[in-house]
Amino acid sequence: MLKPSISYQPGSSRTLISTKADFELSRTMSSCLRLQLALGVLVLALTGVTVRGEVYTALAEMEELLETESVLISNLEGYIRVQEDRLSYLKK
Repeated sequence: MLKPSISYQPGSSRTLISTKADFELSRTMSSCLRLQLALGVLVLALTGVTVRGEVYTALAEMEELLETESVLISNLEGYIRVQEDRLSYLKK
């Protein structure tokens, strides 16, 4: 049979009753908290892998965008050259 130990603090309305069962409950809760923490870390780790994949995809799309920008700049420079030649011809 478990004997509870009772502690009373004067001026307090709380009485603390602790038994071996309370200690076991505390250990079980502690184990549950550790398990929750481990699962939380696992979820964060798996989410991190997904985020890195999305960053890689975004970088690939940015490279394609830079190539398109390069082509547009080349075409614009060619157009400006043609228009400058035309303007210089008209000035003569």
